[in-house]
Amino acid sequence: MVADRRDPLYEGVNSEGSRVRRPKSPHLTIYKFRLSMLMSIGNRLAGVASTAGLGMFAYWLRGLARGGVTYQRSNALLGHPVARLTLAGWCAASIYHLVAGLRHLIWDDAHRLEKTQINQDGPRTLMMTMMMTTIVLGSLTLRAKRRRGSQS
Repeated sequence: MVADRRDPLYEGVNSEGSRVRRPKSPHLTIYKFRLSMLMSIGNRLAGVASTAGLGMFAYWLRGLARGGVTYQRSNALLGHPVARLTLAGWCAASIYHLVAGLRHLIWDDAHRLEKTQINQDGPRTLMMTMMMTTIVLGSLTLRAKRRRGSQS
């Protein structure tokens, strides 16, 4: 094994203005990129997407509350294929954020913290997200088809 000869310290200045040597913070150049790192970043992005998607839901609720033309307009806009794709992404992001949040709650309770367990739970989290998203979107699609069929 080759010894790492990089200097783990850097020259800095403390709050009094004196020069000090401080440890370098580990960065992507130190850590090997892993699925758990990508999932952590993804969880944060999913939280942002989930929150942003609430705007579309609020728009639909506003149309529902006002009724009439406003409701028809919001339904027409949200029925557009691009909006439907966006809603599907919102659904997937919200479910992923939920499942990853549950994973973090398990960690907060000091369970499944071994490296092998963390590496096992990453793909499981992704699989659960895909399964739950498929179930939710599939059931919504079937419900919409039944409603259209009964209106004919």
